[in-house]
Amino acid sequence: MISKQPQARTIFSEFENHFRSYVFYVDGMIQCQVYTNPHGYWDAQACGHLVTTQSDTFLLALGYARVGEKSIISDIHGNGKLILSRDNLEVQAENGEFASYSSRKLNLQFDQLFLDTFSVVENGEPRKRTSRDISLSISEKTLINILSEDPNHLHGLDPRSFEVAIAISLKEIGFRKVCLSRFVRDRGVDIYAIYCDGETEETVVIEVKHRNGRSVGLSVVDRLNGVRDRDKVDKGIIFTNSSFSNSVRREYLCKSSVIALIDFEKLTELLKASKANWTMTYSGLWTTPRNKIDL
Repeated sequence: MISKQPQARTIFSEFENHFRSYVFYVDGMIQCQVYTNPHGYWDAQACGHLVTTQSDTFLLALGYARVGEKSIISDIHGNGKLILSRDNLEVQAENGEFASYSSRKLNLQFDQLFLDTFSVVENGEPRKRTSRDISLSISEKTLINILSEDPNHLHGLDPRSFEVAIAISLKEIGFRKVCLSRFVRDRGVDIYAIYCDGETEETVVIEVKHRNGRSVGLSVVDRLNGVRDRDKVDKGIIFTNSSFSNSVRREYLCKSSVIALIDFEKLTELLKASKANWTMTYSGLWTTPRNKIDL
């Protein structure tokens, strides 16, 4: 039984001005609590029907629904009620308080619902506390499509989802192996990766920083470079949805063959390139070292 105040990450998603739902993660399940409270607050007494389905199944179905693959997905039910209709690709919900029924066609407006659900899944304990190799299913490919079409969605991701998005983008452009670290106690590395450039195989350590307008400072980059030396890894990359400070750019111009700095502008280019097929060599993420300059 779900408590009135579940200990879980809660994501807000808007269907219509008067029709709203909360999607939250509890014990490996997606819970969708639907209500029509016009004041915008969650009152357990005003909540309508509670629908439940396996989180990964729901996310996968949303991905297939976005590309119109009716033959692959199945109807998704929760507590005996239909949530996702295969025939007409609609998300449907019933509100118990007002005995009303609402459904909406799945289209690009539902990208936020996909991102909300993706965030909920990735912030669940089973995902956050284990490391895993990244593979590309329809869910991962859907995420890349959404982000490449509108990279500003990156700013709305939570830190863990941002890490996963970066790992998926590296796999998408052809890194041979991408391993996402657990979210806690990751030994200073968010992602380990291997790429092959011709006959050369390189190992890479990656740090991911999600910032709300703040630039990434020198201590963060120094720490990753120290981990690279400690673990005897070939190269390092730092990704951010923000920018790098002047001191970082000044100090690391002379180390740019081993440390790559990918800010929001470069990340946008990478996402769009992955959608259009990667044409660079992987070593193109790094550059020829230059002498320090004053910025």
